[in-house]
Amino acid sequence: MIKILNKQSCSGCAACANICPVDAIQMFPDREGFLYPSVNADFCIECNECVRVCPFIIPRDPVPPIATFIAEHKDAIIVQQSSSGGVAYQLACHAFQNSGWFFGAAFDVSWKLMHDGISSLADLEKYRRSKYIQSEIGFSFRKVKELVNEGQFIVFIGTPCQIAGLASFLGNKRNTVVLVEVICHGVASPLIFTRYLAALSDKYKSIVEGVNFRDKEKAAVAMGITFKKGEKYLRAANNDLFFRAFGRGLSLRKSCGDCLANNFRSSADLEIGDFWGAKRKFKEFDENKGASLVIVRSKKGKAVWDSISSAFRINVADLEYACENNPNIKDSTMLSKERGQFFLEIDQTRDILRVLRKYTKRNYFMALYSYIVRKLFR
Repeated sequence: MIKILNKQSCSGCAACANICPVDAIQMFPDREGFLYPSVNADFCIECNECVRVCPFIIPRDPVPPIATFIAEHKDAIIVQQSSSGGVAYQLACHAFQNSGWFFGAAFDVSWKLMHDGISSLADLEKYRRSKYIQSEIGFSFRKVKELVNEGQFIVFIGTPCQIAGLASFLGNKRNTVVLVEVICHGVASPLIFTRYLAALSDKYKSIVEGVNFRDKEKAAVAMGITFKKGEKYLRAANNDLFFRAFGRGLSLRKSCGDCLANNFRSSADLEIGDFWGAKRKFKEFDENKGASLVIVRSKKGKAVWDSISSAFRINVADLEYACENNPNIKDSTMLSKERGQFFLEIDQTRDILRVLRKYTKRNYFMALYSYIVRKLFR
């Protein structure tokens, strides 16, 4: 049976829980809010399917990508409503046009982020745009397998570890599944996020009605939160406490510090994300408005990209340049040395905003230095 001796060795992908033939494995949150598998030894039949399917016990070797592109949807409204250039939206549309399914992450009524599948464009809105906390896979892998057995076409979007987990779970039975990896900085604690929302709700004396991690009204990356009474919280990422903790590696899952599924190891067919540095390389693209990086990683991925690429303004891009400007394609985020103490204080206090402020104080000298560097080398 699977045993988590070191939390750094578990990404929470839930492949083990999905594969268990007797449902002996359940995912439970730890004190930091991250899910880990728990095995009921009374039910376990020692088949070791959970060990076989774990992408962190047996990580894959990197597979060199086929091609790299920069892309922006030709519909400016779609770009404005998307995190980057609208590629995920078009992939979902491609699934629906083929009478298929799209799997992604959406918030439920309690602001828990859940992975699930939909088969209609009418249901897509809440699955759009990036969300920077870890989603619960639940039993969505099983649902994918059921649809595969029915011959359904599926587009599944997730983090590298989730894609690696699903690839292991499906094995060779994924001819009709397109695995789409999102470039990942790491996943923040759902507990931190829900407590952060609750604190803002108390501050504004109103119920949270909407969350947008990529509210382009303010900046390329900005937190936008709307409240029932009509007020709106809007901060650029560098001025938002949740984003500052996320960016500094304070609130990330332990396994994110040494990801074993990034660097082209997840078995994804396509990899998508922000094309940071686009404006310096391509005059006709601007990452602040929305420019997508598309890395084609399999023949299946190429076929799908060829099918949807006419909806975009595209250009061939240099992979190394893309990696230099978005290092999480290959490298893991360094976790903060203060991470342990940060979570300890979060656990011991009701005032989460105070703790977030304490650990994310801005270094104004470094901020000024970064500003000058950006101006000089733009």
